Amino acid sequence: MNQINQQTKNKKISRLWCLAKDLGMESDMLHVAVEGITGKTSISSLTINQLSSVIDVLNKKRRQDRQRKYRKNSAESESGVEQIATPDQRELVSKLMHVITEKLSLQNPQGYLEAICRRTFHSQYSRLRRSQMIKLIETLKSIQNRGVK
Repeated sequence: MNQINQQTKNKKISRLWCLAKDLGMESDMLHVAVEGITGKTSISSLTINQLSSVIDVLNKKRRQDRQRKYRKNSAESESGVEQIATPDQRELVSKLMHVITEKLSLQNPQGYLEAICRRTFHSQYSRLRRSQMIKLIETLKSIQNRGVK
């Protein structure tokens, strides 16, 4: 039973370090956080329950950071202007698809393009944003250079 507890403790310590890394915390910051939550300075001296408490606090912090980033990104994209794919991008995609269609003898080029968009961006071609369109163009250039389906 002691070995199982040690394995559980080691997994929780690993999880703690992973969370700290996700949050951008260095060793000193993590130790300060652990001391603030548990009152202990050494991570290895924590009990399994104390480790769980620290992990819960860091998970909550990570969720809050993600929500903050999401709200920031969605607020920036509400104007929508900077997000819309440009006509030049759509024209370039059209030209690349024409070349690819000839090289690969595609029967349904629009279906091929839609399939790439669904697989890569989980979205329809007509709904791609500017940044996604850039990635699509690079993908099509790569396909064109390889000449492989």
